[in-house]
Amino acid sequence: MNLRTEFICSKNTPNQNRSTSSCYNVRMKKIPTKTIFLAPRVERIMNYVIDIAAVRAVVIAIQLPLVLNSFYLKPLGEILFLYIPVFFFYFTISEILFGKTLGKVVTKTRVVDLKGKKPTIRQLIIRSLVRCIPFEQFSFVFLPVGLHDSISNTRVVSTKKA
Repeated sequence: MNLRTEFICSKNTPNQNRSTSSCYNVRMKKIPTKTIFLAPRVERIMNYVIDIAAVRAVVIAIQLPLVLNSFYLKPLGEILFLYIPVFFFYFTISEILFGKTLGKVVTKTRVVDLKGKKPTIRQLIIRSLVRCIPFEQFSFVFLPVGLHDSISNTRVVSTKKA
């Protein structure tokens, strides 16, 4: 995703003739912008696999004392009462506190809003809620970006040095 170069006029200059060649003639200054590269699908898949493994590890850590005390959850109960809440809170808390999940740390990616800046807490909560929709992970097959990216107006970008 390329961000366009912006031009800002000084306060006393009328907003006319915005072409680059006459930019300095009307006292506009050019604001440099950086190119932001979307994370490749391979890295996104690696993020997902690592994050699902982390979520599963947390669920097992919660289940272990229950199993040792002869308290078993049926598979549906495990999904509803353990997996979905852990899944939601894992993504929400790690992206709010650290700006990344474990998978994003390993693949050197991060979440940004459409302007390339840190997303709001609201955007991150929406992103995590949409992830809880069954089969949402397969939206990458049909859409250029995942459903959780498009609905929350966020993108995952590479932070590797080019």
